[in-house]
Amino acid sequence: MKKSLSLAALSAAMLSAPLASQAATETDTFNVLLNVIGACAIDSASDMDFGSLTEAEVNAGSVTATSAVNVTCSTGTTYTINLSGENGVDRDMVGGATNGTSVAYELFQADGVTLWDPSTAVSGTGDGLSQSYAVEGNIPAQTMTLDPADAATYQSSTGLDLSDTITVTLTF
Repeated sequence: MKKSLSLAALSAAMLSAPLASQAATETDTFNVLLNVIGACAIDSASDMDFGSLTEAEVNAGSVTATSAVNVTCSTGTTYTINLSGENGVDRDMVGGATNGTSVAYELFQADGVTLWDPSTAVSGTGDGLSQSYAVEGNIPAQTMTLDPADAATYQSSTGLDLSDTITVTLTF
């Protein structure tokens, strides 16, 4: 009888104890977030090289050269490209001992007619791929400015190097 009583007590204790399958659970949630923004980058800007010219060729004008600006912008991102020169609004390549020797030049958009000056921008809309913009350069007819201090270098076999630095500004 003791055995039956112990078994009955054990059974009652087991039935009143919580079972593992009766354990309580709670749930909650969290969000996975991302803020995607449009972006642009200048991939490259190639040098414009008018080569080696004589004073007569410079003064006669109509000497051309080309450069390219390549940009990549996110799909749908609108942007503008501006070009500004180191030597001011009037574009001049300068050089020599005192930067007193100069040759004027002009930059045009791809159509070869529309000036690409610091106040004129080219606009576009990104498609996620690199887009190329031609920059057409022209040395117009002029009287080249030659600093007398540069005469010896100018008349040597190496010539006189003139340059300007163009800053490409991509705004988006």
